Order: sequence, then structure tokens, then C-alpha cells
Amino acid sequence: MTKSTLAGMVMAALMLASASGAAAQTAGAPDSDFFFSAEIGAQPQQRSIEGTSSFPLYDETATVTTEQDVHNGAIFGFNAGYRLQRNLGVAIGVTWFNAREGDALVTASIPDPIAYNQPRVVTTTATGLKHSEVGVHLQAVWFHPVNDKFEVVLAGGPSIIKVKQDLAIDVTVPPGTQNVVVAPRTESKNAFGFNAGFEGNYFFTPQYGLGLVLRYAGATADLPSVPDLAIGGLQVGLGLRLRF
Repeated sequence: MTKSTLAGMVMAALMLASASGAAAQTAGAPDSDFFFSAEIGAQPQQRSIEGTSSFPLYDETATVTTEQDVHNGAIFGFNAGYRLQRNLGVAIGVTWFNAREGDALVTASIPDPIAYNQPRVVTTTATGLKHSEVGVHLQAVWFHPVNDKFEVVLAGGPSIIKVKQDLAIDVTVPPGTQNVVVAPRTESKNAFGFNAGFEGNYFFTPQYGLGLVLRYAGATADLPSVPDLAIGGLQVGLGLRLRF
């Protein structure tokens, strides 16, 4: 299933729910208009980044290739919204994701400073590379009460995600040597994408409950050194639900 198909299905469900004018009461406080949630979970998606660069050296060309992983990690977030009808609302949410620090394998072909066409292949590892994302998500929200304690929620809409990525791409060669020194560089970008998700919420009282969330929130960012970097992805978590 493509991202556009998933988004279309969620939005179609929201519009159908709104048009139906379902009279069932939403779980939680029966007369509450505002809702709030705070969540903790994980973004399990892992990715790899590959890059190639070259630069003139000793009247020849040095080439560098890098391979690094973007790991999974914990994600935190909250959202707040307002119910326009008993079953339909709007919300805005913010999420913070920090991946586990990763390593990069750097392989360089360095020309000989004296002999022509006698390059030396050097490999080294850059460690402690960071990846973080901050997402802002607008959502149309549809509430479907199963009973007076449990509700199912569908939500979706556009997202803006800012990514910061450490890259092992700044390679220097000390004069007169075939050694390499790697200095990580941090690049960042804002990217537009979308979010679509499902929640199952159980309310212990009319105002307080706990929920399980399964959501996709993703985009593609064009970093200066890494075009078409996929960011975001599947998110799973648990959260506190408030109605007031």
C-alpha cells in the first residue's frame, strides 16, 4: 500500500464519518469539547545512508564512500484538539524522535604523494553519529465509541518534520600522507509529509484514560549532501488521554 493510498483511505473514512452524522456519544466526558494526549513509544524504522564524494589531491583524484545506519529509537509526543461535533474534531500534535547513535564506515582511495597511480585504500569508522526529528502534525480526528468506556479513533492530515542528521562526509588528508581524518557534519532540513493513524482508548473515568496508538508520519527531506532522505515512519506507543 502506497503512502498516498493510506492517506486517502483515512481521509475518506473521516469524511464518511462526518457526513453520516453519527449520533453515538464519544467515550470520555459526554460534554467535553477539548481533548489532550501525551504519548511515549518507539519509531522502529531503521535506514541506511550511502554517499560518494571526490576531491583533487596530489594532481590526482581522491574518492570517498560512506555507509552509515540510522537506527530506531524512542519517540515522545503530545497533541491537543477540539471536538467540532460529537464524533469529529481537529487537533495539532508535536513529536520528538531521537535515534540511537550510529556509526559510519568510511572507505577512501588516496593517491600517493610521490608515485603516480598508486592509490592507497584506507578504511576508518566514524562513531557517535546522531539523528533527530521534530514533527508538527495537523489532524482531522474521528471518534467512534464502542461503549461508554472504549473508543476507536482515526486521525490524519499534513505534517512538517525537521530532521537533523550527522554525516561522516568531511574528510581531510594531512599533507604528504595517505591518511584520512573524518569530521562529522550536521545537516538539517524541514520537509512536508503526512500522518495517518489509529488509536484504541480506554477511559477509567469520563475524563481520564489510556490509549494505544499506531501511526504513520513520514516525509522525504533533501539534505545538501543526501537527497531524498526518508524520515519518520511507523510509530507505536501508549499515551494518557484527557477530556475536559
